[in-house]
Amino acid sequence: NGTWAHEVAEVQPGCLLLASPDTFRFAGPRQVLDQSVVLLVRHGPSGSSGFIINRPTQFSVGDVTKKLPMFESNPLYLGGDIGEGVYMIHGFPSLRNATEVSDGIYYGGSEHAMELVQQGKAK
Repeated sequence: NGTWAHEVAEVQPGCLLLASPDTFRFAGPRQVLDQSVVLLVRHGPSGSSGFIINRPTQFSVGDVTKKLPMFESNPLYLGGDIGEGVYMIHGFPSLRNATEVSDGIYYGGSEHAMELVQQGKAK
């Protein structure tokens, strides 16, 4: 129908999953998932993974890691409740070690992004 938001018959990387209040009843205290918007980045027979994209925190990147000094003042979002690390979601296909999720959507490549900022080739 020409809109970017629509129902799909089968989930695939790049989909946004919208959790209703009842979606994660079984999760008990894991309410971080309640009413979350998840960008699905991997989906297949071995499982699925994604990033919650509608949960800003009170922290910046520099509050949780010193490995990304060029991005330390950037806001930090709660991406999920499993795993560790800071991941960057972006639209830059030329970043080394970035993984394409869907047309124009990537994650990873933060080390290369930091190099480009240091060299004055990116902001």
